Amino acid sequence: MMSSITGLYQCPDCSKPVSFRSNETNVIVCTCGSVLRRKEIADIDAIITEIIAFSDDFIQVGTTGKWKNKAFEVIGRYRFWLDESVYNYWTVVFSDGTHCYLGEGYGLYAFFEKALLDMTVDTDEIKRTTTGNDIELMRDEYYVLHSKDSVSKIEVEGELLLPELGSGIRTYDYSSYKGNHLQFIEWVPGLITAYKVEYLKADKLELKNVNTSPLKGKDIKCPGCKMDVHIKTFPYAQSGSCTKCGKRFSLRDKTRFDAVGKDKTNDNALNIPIGSVGELSGIKYEVIGYARKEELNEYNSRWKEYVLYSKKEGYAFLAEYNGHWIYLREQGDVPVLNRLPVNELEYERESFKLFNNYEYKTLDTAGEFPYDIFNDGTVKVYEFISPPEMWTAERNNKEGLIWFYGRHISLDHMLNQFPYALPSCSGVGVLEPGFVSPGKIFKVTFLAMLFLLLVHLIISAFQQNKVLLDTTYYMLPDTANTITSVTDKFKLTKWKSNLMFNISADVNNNWFELSANLVNAKTGEEFAIEQGVEYYSGYTDGESWAEGSKDETAYLSSVPAGTYFLQLQGSKPSGGVNSFSIKVTNDTIVNKNLYIFILLLLIWPVVQYIIVVNKEKRRWYNSPFSPYTYED
Repeated sequence: MMSSITGLYQCPDCSKPVSFRSNETNVIVCTCGSVLRRKEIADIDAIITEIIAFSDDFIQVGTTGKWKNKAFEVIGRYRFWLDESVYNYWTVVFSDGTHCYLGEGYGLYAFFEKALLDMTVDTDEIKRTTTGNDIELMRDEYYVLHSKDSVSKIEVEGELLLPELGSGIRTYDYSSYKGNHLQFIEWVPGLITAYKVEYLKADKLELKNVNTSPLKGKDIKCPGCKMDVHIKTFPYAQSGSCTKCGKRFSLRDKTRFDAVGKDKTNDNALNIPIGSVGELSGIKYEVIGYARKEELNEYNSRWKEYVLYSKKEGYAFLAEYNGHWIYLREQGDVPVLNRLPVNELEYERESFKLFNNYEYKTLDTAGEFPYDIFNDGTVKVYEFISPPEMWTAERNNKEGLIWFYGRHISLDHMLNQFPYALPSCSGVGVLEPGFVSPGKIFKVTFLAMLFLLLVHLIISAFQQNKVLLDTTYYMLPDTANTITSVTDKFKLTKWKSNLMFNISADVNNNWFELSANLVNAKTGEEFAIEQGVEYYSGYTDGESWAEGSKDETAYLSSVPAGTYFLQLQGSKPSGGVNSFSIKVTNDTIVNKNLYIFILLLLIWPVVQYIIVVNKEKRRWYNSPFSPYTYED
């Protein structure tokens, strides 16, 4: 055995040289197939563990990328086989020599960095914590445990960092109310390492030198009819069924698929054939599985569910009920709750209301599934909606709590991507667009009113408000009932502007009328208004009353620029009105228009609220948590 300080060693099994690229890694796979571990004393020896047998992943040794503006390269990985899933921890080395893990599996990508907790945490308390319970793991920051997993098998390839290798490895996944994530890995009893987890989308990594070759998968014999069955996404697929005889099978001991019963109907009533390809949310998927499920409650609602797969983006699901489609994907950044059910949750300032919770049974299947779909009655589902979006939580005893984000997909889009005989829509879909919360209606109305007021104020700031005439005319009782006057000429300089006439008359149980004729001194074009002023009052049946006003306002709108004069004529009944005053202002703000627009604007939220309530009543009709009442 050869020791080394530089990273060059000799394989104890085949004597070939092996070289470590990173000073921080400690495990490497020799070309002869031996798995070698170097020790702190610079010795190296062979260890017993499995080499990755199925290596069809999108990421591979040699893949490069970028994270937080630092370039990295993938040099190896270990793969955990968990209770009902398989997950990869790729060792990546950055350009500055540092390293961490890039987690990948089922479409979830995340970086795992060794975490330094700022407080002492009892490892036994971590192990005792049950799903949904919270614990203070960072100072003044509480985390909720959402899953525990046991590692039944570990595989390796390339060069990697593996803290320990023993039996009984367990993982504990926590999320805080602040949106942070921690994973604890118990490598051997008493040795627990904490990792800070940051989820991200694959496109953010700028990955290159990836594996785009077709999946090899795994071929098996149907436990029933012995037909050849190809499990395309093995080892991630955990169960499936034969499309010919309906025999069901699930992965057992991470090595074989055993029979677990048979479909009750096996009618394979797929609207989208297995093998079909379509694009959703910018991702090209292949349909690899189908199931028809039924709620185990008084509603017994049935729906169809399709499993989608993308080599880069992992799994997704399409659920169809009454012709309405929902696209769902598992998420890492999720709502954090310390108990279920709750009537409402909030995520990124958006409120989601509890629509349904249920257990289910699987009636018919075809193809393959990334979980054991045949655990009938062991999975509790909670659905929270804010159309056209939803959060779905699935809780089971093995995996804990898994969250899926879903959104509505229109029938037109489905037909465009999957041109088959898809069912037509009936009723209101759970996530069918059209929902606007009363709070949003109020907010939009309030913002629109603020916008109108702002526009009104801006326009007012540029108004001239120029007084052209401010005169009082006297009409003696013994004179004629009319009076005429012609004003001096004046100029209107704005391209278009208005004139406001404020008219006051000394009326008391009678009336006065003013006719004003605005004449363009050059063209002779005329603009005319007539405005009456009347005021009456009295005492009837012991009560005083009054109607009318001694002051009135009239407008001429959109008057072109030019030189003008006014022809005025005032009329009154015989006696009673001694004088009237007139004030003419050019280019003034008309508050009346603002009030009219606000009134019209207030009609929208009322109409919208009525429409929304009617639609929401139909949407929530089959929900046990409906906030509405219905007549029998």
